[in-house]
Amino acid sequence: MYGHGLGTIVTHPRQGIPSARPARWFDCLLRKFFSLNDWTSPILADIGPRSPWNVASSGFFDCDTITRNSRRLLNACSTAGVISDTSCPRAADLSTNVLNGPARYSSKASIAGLLASPPPPPPPPSPPWRAPLMGPFIGINSFVTEPLARQTAAGSIREYHDFSWDEGDGDKCFPSESAKFNPDYSGFDSDDFYNRTSSAGIKTHVCLQGRPTCQYASNASTSGDKCVDDNSVLGTARTSDPRSYSQIAGHLFQMAARWGRKSVPDTSLRLAAGQPKLTGVGWVEGLEVRNEPNGGWHGRDPFMSPAEHAALLSACFDGHESTLPALTGIRNADPSMLVSMGGLSGATQVALDYVKVMRLWFQHFRKDGKFAADVLNFHFYCNDDQTSKGASPEECMFEEVALNLSAWRDANEPTLQVWLTEFGYDTSPRSPNLAPAYGSFDAEDVQGMWLIRTYMYLAAARIDRAHMFMLANVVDDGGTKFQTSGLTQDKEHAYTPKKSWYFVATMSSVLANTTCAGPLTRKDDLRIAKCVRVQSLGGASVVVVAWMATKTGQSLSTQLDLGGTTAKTATLIELWPNSTVGNQKAVPVASGAVTVTVSEMPIFVAVGVDPVPQSGPVPPITPAPAADCEGLPVGLSCANSTSGPTGNFIMCPDGTTEECPDGGICMDHHNGTISCVADPTSPCTGKPLGLFCTDAPTQPGWPDSYVECPGVLTRYCPIETPKCSQVGTTINCGPR
Repeated sequence: MYGHGLGTIVTHPRQGIPSARPARWFDCLLRKFFSLNDWTSPILADIGPRSPWNVASSGFFDCDTITRNSRRLLNACSTAGVISDTSCPRAADLSTNVLNGPARYSSKASIAGLLASPPPPPPPPSPPWRAPLMGPFIGINSFVTEPLARQTAAGSIREYHDFSWDEGDGDKCFPSESAKFNPDYSGFDSDDFYNRTSSAGIKTHVCLQGRPTCQYASNASTSGDKCVDDNSVLGTARTSDPRSYSQIAGHLFQMAARWGRKSVPDTSLRLAAGQPKLTGVGWVEGLEVRNEPNGGWHGRDPFMSPAEHAALLSACFDGHESTLPALTGIRNADPSMLVSMGGLSGATQVALDYVKVMRLWFQHFRKDGKFAADVLNFHFYCNDDQTSKGASPEECMFEEVALNLSAWRDANEPTLQVWLTEFGYDTSPRSPNLAPAYGSFDAEDVQGMWLIRTYMYLAAARIDRAHMFMLANVVDDGGTKFQTSGLTQDKEHAYTPKKSWYFVATMSSVLANTTCAGPLTRKDDLRIAKCVRVQSLGGASVVVVAWMATKTGQSLSTQLDLGGTTAKTATLIELWPNSTVGNQKAVPVASGAVTVTVSEMPIFVAVGVDPVPQSGPVPPITPAPAADCEGLPVGLSCANSTSGPTGNFIMCPDGTTEECPDGGICMDHHNGTISCVADPTSPCTGKPLGLFCTDAPTQPGWPDSYVECPGVLTRYCPIETPKCSQVGTTINCGPR
């Protein structure tokens, strides 16, 4: 090899011999390969920039993979220009110098010893991939403050959960934590939230993000950094050591023990005083370790390289094979809890390569070689150029992007699930992620139909779960990316559903008990998906979904094959504003097919169910009454004190308080209405507008006071002219 690589000792990853260099090699991926930031890699201290076979030796990539990937890998790491020669070396061209396991590279950098090592035994055969039930497959991102009545549009939610809610100010970190869940440190009752979503049949996946205050103390500038136990390890190789993440691994043990399906002894719970000892309730399906760990936009300390995220994930999965202290790791609390890697920003080849390097870390640094998660997790947004508007799922080749992910999973980690946990579109015309209005479709129509088409492409691409971003707008009149990506309006507008909410709710109700596996049928621009009911469940036996994959307002009259049904009629379901079941009508079946008009707005044709009438708009969300409104009617009520009437009143149910104008006092009619009347004790009582001297005695040395009526604001004459004299409806301040 060339440059710094001469004589470097490299440990074969399958021989279990400790070495720091493989970990440093992974850090190569901190550079442009995985981030827009050009962070210098420690790999350049170990190998020369023209050393592909050092980086990608046997056990890290096979020869074919080297050929495909080394040029891109080395161009990302190299400071010596573009490398074009990526052909595999021949063993005959290499000299062998293998000493007691580690390979010492000579000037010709032999890897023949590594290439000649016996391959690992083949993994046991995996069960064939099973298509997911569409009910939980159709997911949304949501927050604990959003109403359950809106979350039920989908079968699963991904909930963003701040670490500091459970371990807040004054709490110590693991192993001395005193966690709060009911209520938490923010005052919210997480137990109640997860109980309600579970009771409603919603599968809840909790994404733990942020850092607890005990990790960054008074240095808030590190609150968004990697979730390391000790800030001094930031910027060192110890961020790739699972032992640096015992605190988050300990807290995730507590979350799994509380909301998972397996009970643990009370002695294993680390709760603050007064917290109910709850365990094994089964309200949460899975836990996700961080959100977008590969996001490089906040700098190096928040960004996680593949090695760093793998180390974190191994700690959180099972306490790095139970080598960390007791009571760490999700699986050590509940072996059935789903564990997801942090959702990666992007679902392109770069993100998949990030996963590949994580896999190499697991193979090298875990004795079982296991990928320490159940879920490979990605985010993907369709934009035409990231600056002006969103692109349709067909324009950004969403199905092909997803197929690339699932194909790699099928070939390499077939027991893992692949989830797309963020995708979506805004409806504000000022957003660069806009679903633009065109033809007869407004922005809400386009947002809704592009979401429905995306769900169908992901199902066809063998994805296991899809969560759109997100349930509610951040702010309805916002123009920044993601501010209007909600299925509903914002909180200030009572989460009023947009058209897309009704579209997703309709899709969920129609497809809930079906699976939609298998490639789509393509006929020019027409796309057709076939969904089949799971036998043990109710509903339609077959549902065919059809749409035009264009953005020009196309429509087509065509026949849809219903799978050989002998039924005489089927039910056509159109997506419809203000209806959670769409607009349904019976259509005749001839020779197992129906003739329908298909447009860019997807339609559903269901066999085995009769049409139902439109549902009409869902009821508005009535805000929960504020604590100060308990026992008070909706409307206005006086907020009198125990000492007597005041000018304060409260608006219920939100609890906003106001004050009567001009110093008036509140008179309560006890039916949600009030009157503000003059205060009989006010110095302005019976006086017109103007300034009036008061009769109040003054303190020794103080000037006289006066009031401005009709208000009750007391003023004072200047010290130099302290005496107040009345002159009509004004006053004069002069000497005593």
